[in-house]
Amino acid sequence: SEALDPDYEMWVSDGTAAGTLLLKDILPGDSTSNPQLLTRVGNRVYFTADDGINGRSWWRTDGTPSGTELVPGIPAGQYGFASTVAEVDGRLFFGADGAILSYEEGVGLTVLKQNVFSAEFTAVGSRRVMFSGLSQFSPNQGRELWVSDGTPAGTKLYVNLEPGGDWGNPEDICLSNGHVFLRSEVLTAPPPLVAIPAGATADPIGVPCAASGFLPELRASDPLLGQAVDLKIRDAQPSLAALIFLGPVSRPIVLGSGCTAYMDISQLELLAVGGLDGTGSGALGLAPLPTDPVLVGQQATIQAAIGPSATAPLGFDLSNGVLMTLGQ
Repeated sequence: SEALDPDYEMWVSDGTAAGTLLLKDILPGDSTSNPQLLTRVGNRVYFTADDGINGRSWWRTDGTPSGTELVPGIPAGQYGFASTVAEVDGRLFFGADGAILSYEEGVGLTVLKQNVFSAEFTAVGSRRVMFSGLSQFSPNQGRELWVSDGTPAGTKLYVNLEPGGDWGNPEDICLSNGHVFLRSEVLTAPPPLVAIPAGATADPIGVPCAASGFLPELRASDPLLGQAVDLKIRDAQPSLAALIFLGPVSRPIVLGSGCTAYMDISQLELLAVGGLDGTGSGALGLAPLPTDPVLVGQQATIQAAIGPSATAPLGFDLSNGVLMTLGQ
């Protein structure tokens, strides 16, 4: 904040003026810790900051001053000058100091690949990130599209957009409708838009319904043929039922009260029912998908309805949608 002094520090807000306040002055005095790269992972927010002692380091917060701390497992003063960051299924992926790294609570820090300079990390489904990468050990390959599944072997070149030593320079990377879209900065102007199949992906679409004040978030694991699909809900109204519906892909349908359906509601199927805990979270597992290769590329949308409650016996909150693209 610059209202009282020139410091940039961590603030927290509950959406009210009274509830918007300084969370922690990480670098007290007139200097600033300058928090950057704020990224939610589970129930914490991870970020980089400089406390004046350790240099720029990785921090995390649970929204309380006492819970705002250096990240255990990432050495203080190392990898703080990250170029890009993304969260995938509870893992933090980032690029720093010429390396590709991941961090997961209970697992710690993993160096996935050395001597790769990265930018534009983007979550692609529930398993992977894709990014613009330049390998120091590939002199005949410029900055191209890379992928990581969180393992050293799975951190590698995905597509060489400009073979022969030219640079594809992927930018504006995003997942949409089962494809990765990007702009390739080749020797044309404007840069062409490129679409690349991404395989099995679970792509969150739209926004949750805020009718009750809760914003339930639905996530799903990538629908790989022959494997089970895991569904997770968080930030919903606690201790209610969660109904997961499956339907054909459709244009968004506005239902009123701030709620939108992201599937064809005339062809809904009830996929699963489960209960949420006292924090508004829940997990469901679905049976393994068939292995028939004809299903590759098939799409459907899932969405969760949360409710009813004692105060709204006929009402439901709706989560975001998840566009499922089946693959191997």
